[in-house]
Amino acid sequence: MSSYAPAITPFDTNLTAVSGSPPRHALVFVHGILSSHVTFLKAYKYFRRVSKNLGTELAYFDYDYRLGLVENGRALGTALKSRYGHGETTVSLVCHSMGGLIGRLSILANDSPMPFLRALFMLGTPNRGAFHSRQLDPLFAAMLESGIPARAVQRRARGILELTDAYSILNGFESKSKFANDIFYISIPGCFFHERRAIYKRNEVPEKLFWLVNLTAALSERLPIISVRLNRPHDGVVERVSNSLIPCDSGQWSEKASSVNFRGNPDPTYVHVQHRVCDELTHGRIQSSYPLLRIMWEMMLAGSISGWIDELTPDDFGKLFYWTENAS
Repeated sequence: MSSYAPAITPFDTNLTAVSGSPPRHALVFVHGILSSHVTFLKAYKYFRRVSKNLGTELAYFDYDYRLGLVENGRALGTALKSRYGHGETTVSLVCHSMGGLIGRLSILANDSPMPFLRALFMLGTPNRGAFHSRQLDPLFAAMLESGIPARAVQRRARGILELTDAYSILNGFESKSKFANDIFYISIPGCFFHERRAIYKRNEVPEKLFWLVNLTAALSERLPIISVRLNRPHDGVVERVSNSLIPCDSGQWSEKASSVNFRGNPDPTYVHVQHRVCDELTHGRIQSSYPLLRIMWEMMLAGSISGWIDELTPDDFGKLFYWTENAS
């Protein structure tokens, strides 16, 4: 049996309970690749302020992103059950990038459902994989498909390698879809590199790394042999189409296919939300955007996706788009 057992850790250990009572609700942050809970410090401060005196625990799950996606997903499921599975605390997962895949697998790769889990927020999550061979230059694609990089990095970075095959890994747990039936899924993309974004203007791109990604993408249109091609819009790492679980047709399974494909569903359990601010968010900033943090908090308060939609104002509709049915 594996000894790998990362735990849920509260941000404020002295605020986890009042008079010995368990929290009414918990927000658990799950980071992405090459990261840790530090990436959520801005989000933590926001949720600490808005949830004050509401009996909410703010915690995080730090894991080894180099390990396999399924292994980390099961570890998260075990940690959630250990901390919240014996009381009345409801839980929302706030996940960035790879963390969203870990969140989904904590549900699907589990041996039993988690009725205390209310919502899964996926920020910039590559639900259909990060990079596929069709996006890579011909030489690297041939190496990937032949397994050369796999043999070189698998022992130390299996989780990174598996990002290219995330969809197939998740698809292997189709029989566990029922475990997700009563959990609300919300995906939110970053779309900084959209069709209207200038390619060469460095001052329009906040991080040097993402400026380089954008420039490389532009050059790759002329020199395909050096390319890693991302179709716009994308956030520098994940295409918007990969972030979304829509459409759920015969070629694109997800555990939310029944909710998505049931047109006119009065109580959907999946929604893809794109706020106007997403056009200005790279992959490294989406988890710290105040407008998106506010949307997540409003969804938590509403208690359901349909309840959140019912409470949207005309001004809200002017700033965001959302999809709950088949859409491209």
